[in-house]
Amino acid sequence: MADLLHPFQADHGRAARHRQRQLVQQGLVRRVGELAEGLADFMAESPALRPDIDLEDAYVDLAAANYDLGFRVTTALTDSSYVARHIHDYRLHICCAPAYLARHAPLLAPTDLTRHCCFIYSHALFGSRWPLRHAGPHSDIEVPNWVRTNNTLFMRSLILQGLGIGILPTFVCREELASGALVELFPDIQRPSLALFAIYPSRQLVAPRVTRCIEHLKQWYAQRYPAPAA
Repeated sequence: MADLLHPFQADHGRAARHRQRQLVQQGLVRRVGELAEGLADFMAESPALRPDIDLEDAYVDLAAANYDLGFRVTTALTDSSYVARHIHDYRLHICCAPAYLARHAPLLAPTDLTRHCCFIYSHALFGSRWPLRHAGPHSDIEVPNWVRTNNTLFMRSLILQGLGIGILPTFVCREELASGALVELFPDIQRPSLALFAIYPSRQLVAPRVTRCIEHLKQWYAQRYPAPAA
């Protein structure tokens, strides 16, 4: 596929500017602004770049929609028609508000989740079958589907109101966990890894500025949010 980044000449003899269409999951920029900050840092070093950035949590065919680059946070990438470049890793946290714990039976083991109000993120590959390791081999726990939503920010708001339990990524609940507004349940229980990927269609010719953007973000995340020591 031909390069989709079309340069155009600015008015008054200024240097040519370059358009780049990017698709970003909403929570990444609307919560803590992590990816927005990383992109802003790249734009500061690339003043000729003029990105068009759309926010969308649902699946989008990047090639059909003429996107040059997409960013996804997921436990697994299942579409082989895309090239995926790993950017950063996140944890998944099983969270609830202290008020919820005060009103309900204690949770002593992951299997106790089956008797509680659980919120499901509809774009999660595991759905209501939460993959957790408890007391031995890997187990999928089927939790009650009390509320299903396609937006983790909305889910976090419901959880903060003490209405139930949900799985949230670090970039959505970091501040709330640190302040005590949310409590993490079973923090030592293993769960799927979550990663941020930059993706683009495998048949697409990749412009150098797209590659530079990806490499810049990898370095930016490594410096800003270094991985914990093993």
